[in-house]
Order: sequence, then C-alpha cells, then structure tokens
Amino acid sequence: ILILEILQCIPVVKIFVFPRSKCGIFDLILQKISHSRTASKAEGKGARKGSFKMDDDHKSRTRKKQEDRALQALGEELVALSSQQLEQIPMQERLHEAVMTARKTKTHGARRRQMQYIGRLMRDVAPEPIENALKNIRIGDSRKALAFKKVEKWRDEIQDGNPRILEEILRTCPNAERQRLTQLARNARNRRDGERGAKSSKILFRYLKEISCL
Repeated sequence: ILILEILQCIPVVKIFVFPRSKCGIFDLILQKISHSRTASKAEGKGARKGSFKMDDDHKSRTRKKQEDRALQALGEELVALSSQQLEQIPMQERLHEAVMTARKTKTHGARRRQMQYIGRLMRDVAPEPIENALKNIRIGDSRKALAFKKVEKWRDEIQDGNPRILEEILRTCPNAERQRLTQLARNARNRRDGERGAKSSKILFRYLKEISCL
C-alpha cells in the first residue's frame, strides 16, 4: 500500500515499474483503493452522526424523566395541603378535583394510580404559577411557626413573672386589651399547678394567639 501511495503521488514512476500494457490494471487498482477510502470515511462520518443522535435521544429521555419526577413531586405537595391552602393555588378544575380525590384515597394502590393521573394532568398546565403559590404558602407557614414560638415564649415569661413582658406584648399587639391581659396573666401565675393552672395557661395562650393574629 505504501508503494502504491508513492506511485499515486508520482504518476511517472508507474511507467518504469509496470509495463504499458499493465498501466490500465494499475490505474484500476488505484481507483479501487481511492473508492474504498472514500467509503470508509463516509461510514465513519455516518457512525459519528448516529452516535451524536443517540446521545441527543438519551439526553432528551433523561430530561423528560426529570421533568415528570418534578411534576409528580409538585402533585404530592398539592395533595399534602389543607383545604384552605388549596384555595390559594391557581388550578384547573379537573386538577383540583383530582387532588381532592387523592386526599380522600387511603389504599396504597388506588392512591398511587391517582397520583399518576395527577402527574399526567400536570403535564398540561404551566407549573410556574403553582410553584409560586406554594412558595408563598411555605413562607407564610414559616412566619406562622415563628409567631407561634413567640407566643409560647410570651406565655412562659408571663408565668415566670417577667415584669416587662406585658408592656412588650402591648406594644407589639395593638389589639391587646391591657386590663384583660393583666387579669389572664395574674390567673396564669397564681394557678400554675393542678388542673386549674393548666386551664388558665390555655386561656392565656389562646388570647395571646388571638391578639397576635395567628
């Protein structure tokens, strides 16, 4: 092959190497070699193109699976919401009914099928408005949790006799009535033990929740 490559590059040499009568055969051999190389290159390019297409198809399938899992997780989050929270979610009526049905479904197999149905419905809706509404609910829940802890802290400090806590509550909660708050605080401090103490503590806690808008 090396000799033939040299001969192909220097056509004059073939006159001395091969008799004139055999030059036609020689040219035919070179032509066959050239065609073979061209075909090999074409096959190589075709194989590379096929490989790239397979990679694209695999990436497309992987991306679709990821999107389906994300939509299913979104559906699970919707089902976990309370009825009041669901009212804050912009949803089509069919999706809302499917979510409500899933909340009532208890058996594992039926619930799994219902969640798959919700996932199929989710493919036909824009997820962004739902995701934004869920985000707002999470933020609201987080704020409520912090406020709840603050109310618990107020109650405990009232029962412990902190003299400054009532003024802090009155400044923080404009709806608080000084006289009522003072009376409830006194009852909670004086009746800490026994059944009456537990009842006074609950009444105080309920009032603190009310004035803090929880």
